[in-house]
Amino acid sequence: MNDDNPMRDDNVSHADHPTSDDNRPSDETGTRDDVVRSGTQTWGGNVTHEETGARDRKVAHSGTRTQAASVTLEDARTRDENVTRDGHRTRDQYATREESRTRDEHMTPGESRTRDENLAIVRDVAGRLAVPGVVHRTVTAPELVSLLAAGPPREAWHHLSLDEGYPGIVLLFAELGHTDPRAGEIAHAYLSAGAPHAAAAAAAPDGIYRGIPALAFAAAAAARRPGEYAKLLANLDEIIAARTSGLLQQENARLDAGIPGVRLAVYDVISGLTGLGRYLLSRPAACRPAAVAVAEYVVRLSRPVTVDGHEVPGWWSPDGATQDTRLHPARGHLNLGMAHGIAGPLALLALAHQHGVNVPGAGEAAHRIAEWLLSWVRTDAYGPHWPALVTFEEQVAGAAEPSRPVRPSWCYGAPGIARALQLAARAFGRPEWERTALEAVRAAVTRPVTDPRMTGDGGVCHGYAGLLQIIRLMARDTGDPALVQATAPVAGRLAGLFRPNSAFGYGLRLPGGETIPRAGFLEGAAGSALALLGHATGRQATAWDSALLLT
Repeated sequence: MNDDNPMRDDNVSHADHPTSDDNRPSDETGTRDDVVRSGTQTWGGNVTHEETGARDRKVAHSGTRTQAASVTLEDARTRDENVTRDGHRTRDQYATREESRTRDEHMTPGESRTRDENLAIVRDVAGRLAVPGVVHRTVTAPELVSLLAAGPPREAWHHLSLDEGYPGIVLLFAELGHTDPRAGEIAHAYLSAGAPHAAAAAAAPDGIYRGIPALAFAAAAAARRPGEYAKLLANLDEIIAARTSGLLQQENARLDAGIPGVRLAVYDVISGLTGLGRYLLSRPAACRPAAVAVAEYVVRLSRPVTVDGHEVPGWWSPDGATQDTRLHPARGHLNLGMAHGIAGPLALLALAHQHGVNVPGAGEAAHRIAEWLLSWVRTDAYGPHWPALVTFEEQVAGAAEPSRPVRPSWCYGAPGIARALQLAARAFGRPEWERTALEAVRAAVTRPVTDPRMTGDGGVCHGYAGLLQIIRLMARDTGDPALVQATAPVAGRLAGLFRPNSAFGYGLRLPGGETIPRAGFLEGAAGSALALLGHATGRQATAWDSALLLT
């Protein structure tokens, strides 16, 4: 996912089903189980495909309907942010109560102005994303799909994806919906657009970023009151727990047989057990046994295995870190990153501990993982950093060729690894791990960033949005002055990447230098807006960053 890693996995998933016709006031929405009929496999509730097909220009909005004309990609790129087009209302309608509720009386005029400017960007992005059918048509426009195909492998759209699909965009409106009921209605519209695709995904072996788990994560975020989406979530939780148990059974059988080599997609955050385990930790008691079993599996995964007569960590994988087999290490590798590497399971052990899941051997497993990560730390003039991966040969030799720091991001590099170390340090009483973590992030924000893939990327995965969220969380937890001071400049860089003439304001920077519109959470506008919103308000109503194993 990080273009800095030449051997990374870019295969992350990232209907034209339009918005829901649910136009009820919030006190009439009940438990929102019209999204799915409980106890059946009839997804989409009482809204038929014909009905939704006729509504792709409508969005429920506080008792009114705004008309969204069919917007072409060229229209979206060139329309002025301050005018309406074919009846599409201005984005200022999405002003939230956060602006008045969170104004800090101690702010300087400059700080207040900057905060208001950031919130204006969030409102603008929300307006651009307000109509599911228009968003879907924009990201699947042939010219955009062809541009995307020229870069590393990724999907233009997947209906049930946190990366680029309906659930990922739900997360932005779910966060806004805790203070603005209108945004909550749009979140519901996106869930209603995605729900008809759930039946086809029920048997798919998906992780938290795709399919049933992605829909469930989004629905849990969108629930503003106890019981909202309860039946839907109960059905989805049952599917997810069963999927997790089946995957654990296969993995435990492999470990019992002494077969080394774990597939990245089996254990990682994006596609595997780590992401599923984090979701299960947040769910009711019925999901707790599956969450415990995932934590127990991570303990087993941390134990050494023997490969070709050499003892290596249990997370050694025969996989490459990209679909391009020409770039596969001949004898596999050990991945350090948060998205696909061992930093994710380390964070999961720490978060499980915070949630009262204390499985035997968790502390020892965290020690093995953290100390291994620290053994591969590199230092330059600015401070610590890590490579993206360690090859089998490097692990056996105990040394690697010098490498430049990978760009400071969530998926690979110092910020994601540092957050995992910080969580583990606090969970298991190892302050020295946190000291290194803080040093690494201080270095990441002071080291000049010249890589154009970072300087032009506002996304959560490998751009400024993910970096901002990590800095903000670590500064909040420690009060570290350097990180507190770094949040505003990083937020400024993220805000500076907003492009009013692009379809969604933010997008994905391709290796060739062009930035293309992306709407979703991981690489698109929804994620960028979420990070900017959290910085501007200092608040966060939903646990959207738990999908990143940051909380």
